[in-house]
Amino acid sequence: MRTATPHFVVFIIPLVFYFKVLTGADRRRGPWVVLLIEAALFVGMWALFLTTVQERFEHPIVYLPLPFGMLLLLLATRKLWRERAPQVVGQLARVSAPSERAG
Repeated sequence: MRTATPHFVVFIIPLVFYFKVLTGADRRRGPWVVLLIEAALFVGMWALFLTTVQERFEHPIVYLPLPFGMLLLLLATRKLWRERAPQVVGQLARVSAPSERAG
């Protein structure tokens, strides 16, 4: 079985949920917390890649932190998902839906 870090795009779904919850909980500091998390993920994943790359190949350890971290986060916050996911999905759907006035 082979995978690659481009397949990590699936982790955008829970990240959008958590970022929406964070920004909704504190409108002033929430966006800064989200920016800090995004920066940490960006720098951390690149640092792990650059320190473990072997010739032209990624080391298998690069594939572990984000999937397992997300799994632990999802398990720890499953109650939050049950309670808040319908609201967040509804808000995101309204934001991305075309306006009825257009046309």
